[in-house]
Amino acid sequence: ALSHYVQVRGRFHRSIHLGHDWDDHAVLDTYVATPSVRELALRITKSVPDPLGSRAWSVTGPFGTGKSAFAVFLADILTQPKPVHPAADEIRKAADLQLAPLLPVMVVGRRSPLTPALLAGLANAFRTISPDFVAGLETVPDIDAEGVWLLFDKAITVAQEAGFSGVLLIIDELGKFLE
Repeated sequence: ALSHYVQVRGRFHRSIHLGHDWDDHAVLDTYVATPSVRELALRITKSVPDPLGSRAWSVTGPFGTGKSAFAVFLADILTQPKPVHPAADEIRKAADLQLAPLLPVMVVGRRSPLTPALLAGLANAFRTISPDFVAGLETVPDIDAEGVWLLFDKAITVAQEAGFSGVLLIIDELGKFLE
């Protein structure tokens, strides 16, 4: 039987859940950074310090192709003072990334409105670095898209005051907000 010759690591038996796994070093220990993954990560990383660089990226593909795992890898590159994955450090060097880490704001899609999920993601990200900012989020009434934009603009300022370069917003399973 084939199972006598080939074994699949247990990590590949379950999918990545960005909300639970983004800062789990064990997830990164076994992540395979293929050439296409490295190229995409390098393109995104190079755009971060560039004032004219892209600020929004969409990674699409069929279920189970590693989009969430890529998000964890990208967060390792852009949000950690010392990345865990060996390829992450290589990509930072290749991109000549000199900035302080970004503060990760992780949001996982679900069948509910997007705005409360964005506010919850901000609250989780800022809980330890700015309790006052989080307290302000908890008193925000229903807001429109412009209000969300203004909150993120304020979040960037608060993150920079705390020593981060800015904010990295990753929305996983964005399509679920549309269901």
